[in-house]
Amino acid sequence: MKYCINYHRNFKNPERADEFTINYTKKNDALIDFLEKFKDKRINLTIEERLTYLELKVLKTISDSYPNLVLRFESYDSEAIDDIVECGIPFFFGNRVNNWDEFLGLVNLGVTDIYIVEDMCFELSN
Repeated sequence: MKYCINYHRNFKNPERADEFTINYTKKNDALIDFLEKFKDKRINLTIEERLTYLELKVLKTISDSYPNLVLRFESYDSEAIDDIVECGIPFFFGNRVNNWDEFLGLVNLGVTDIYIVEDMCFELSN
């Protein structure tokens, strides 16, 4: 079993986690330091507001050096999806999937993770 932890500064024993989820803020200049400190962990960078194309390009450059960086968007933004896919950064959405149409749509987009809920949970073997 792998452990994903919402990171905070006073977290004890960070070596026990397999991955961290942290929030992205445009004013936070410590992202590189954080990635360097935990370069052996997967980092899920939660994006709560829409990113500009330039910001996506900067994050792509960062992810080229830190391949364990994955963008986690809080919601599906159909207007921004083309830019996200084009940049080639690993990504997924925080929304929950409860039907095959949405599941297959996300698979076709190339997301790294899908959170399934409700009746879809009973179809794990499929």
